[in-house]
Amino acid sequence: MMKRKLALEAKKKKLKNINFFVSTDRLCVRNMPSTFSETDLKQLMSKYGHVVQVKIMRDIKQANSAGIGKSKGYGFVQFSKHEAALAALRATNNNPSTFSSQKRPIVDFSIENSGIMNARAKKGSVSNTDEKTPKVKKSFNLRWKEKREKRKESSAPKKPKLDPESTSNSLH
Repeated sequence: MMKRKLALEAKKKKLKNINFFVSTDRLCVRNMPSTFSETDLKQLMSKYGHVVQVKIMRDIKQANSAGIGKSKGYGFVQFSKHEAALAALRATNNNPSTFSSQKRPIVDFSIENSGIMNARAKKGSVSNTDEKTPKVKKSFNLRWKEKREKRKESSAPKKPKLDPESTSNSLH
């Protein structure tokens, strides 16, 4: 119960910053067993919809012989649709049959940093597990900024081109 309260307080604190927003299609899964792999997580979540990306956060300082770090106990799952993410959240959050009755998952929508999302979109470095799926949608802030720039360009008064001959004739 304490983990849930701490997570909620951290979430509220982050959301006070205007650079953070709640993702509509990406889930954060905490309280996972250390033996859980990306494949296991994808298999678990794919029951609820098309999974675009799975990432388990790992400690690289505690890597095994294969070079894979020990799980930090949390990860992220990105779905192609909000409805699939919502179904997965409802089915797995605090469910004792997901991992074990002693280790219930804490699942909620991920808090994203718009600055990092914009940088990734500009670089084009968002990697997906499937080649067929589209890249991550641009954040609201980036879309708004692009629209604002387009409006400025279209509404800017255009300066008439001056003909050098007509200006020299009018001066004489």
